[in-house]
Amino acid sequence: MLSLRAWSTGDELVWRMSVWDEVQKHDGLVRPQWLRARGVYGGGQGIYVDKARTRILTPTGLAVSVLSTGRHYSDQSGVERMIYSFPMTRRPAGRDRAEIDAVAALLAARMPLFVIEHVGTLRRVRLAWVTASDDPAQSFLFEFAPQPPPPLVVEPDPHRPFERHTQRRRTTVTTTKAERDAHFSYRVLHRYEARCAISGVPVKEVLDAAHVIPVADGGPDDERNGILLTATLHRAFDAGLWALNPASGTIELDPRVQPADLRLTTLRLRPGAPYPHAEAMAWRYSKFRHREPAQT
Repeated sequence: MLSLRAWSTGDELVWRMSVWDEVQKHDGLVRPQWLRARGVYGGGQGIYVDKARTRILTPTGLAVSVLSTGRHYSDQSGVERMIYSFPMTRRPAGRDRAEIDAVAALLAARMPLFVIEHVGTLRRVRLAWVTASDDPAQSFLFEFAPQPPPPLVVEPDPHRPFERHTQRRRTTVTTTKAERDAHFSYRVLHRYEARCAISGVPVKEVLDAAHVIPVADGGPDDERNGILLTATLHRAFDAGLWALNPASGTIELDPRVQPADLRLTTLRLRPGAPYPHAEAMAWRYSKFRHREPAQT
């Protein structure tokens, strides 16, 4: 191995890809001791940065790996992509920010990192690339691919045509279901600054990126067809217990429901929260107004 003084970004990339080659020989499952011996993970933290080696390459250093626990809203992992939450801990000020910056630096460096997940006594390791880092969303977007994918445009042209219906791929598990796009969730998080569109709750563990026109009805994965809601408000929305009036912008409730039942202190979106696209709101409102009365 070259001395650290002569270490380059190219050397770092070669090293990471050589580690990935070894991981694949183990079918992606290795022991924790193997990760530590290879310098892939230091243990005890969610984001591992080899400062001695990677701060030679950039002042922030380059994150080597992240630990995914699956406990957070934004720790949503799919076959192709993962939304990974920024760390928010009680450690001394600046530690979390330093780790965030070390992951964000991978985007400009076009450098992969390793996503580590617990599988019993073993660890599943996947190669990922950072395709977005966004302070309003308080999250990264990782994409699992052998080569660097293009970065995500977090805020697309708001004036682009709105397609009310979309065809999506189907995934077979035990039943066939429509694939959901992590890009959609990420852009909705960004659009609403990781806060509920109504209550302003900023705790991502209880927030959902809801489709206004549902996936089952062909609703597109366009962030303008999305609204960020607490889990309770999302369930009530999907149950047809409330909708946004596209003309007035106010929240209208099912006659059986009182604002206090849903812990609502206002019947409008919070100040500064953007409304979904007018076509999406009109579609949902029409369904709300013409639904069959629920059985009691």
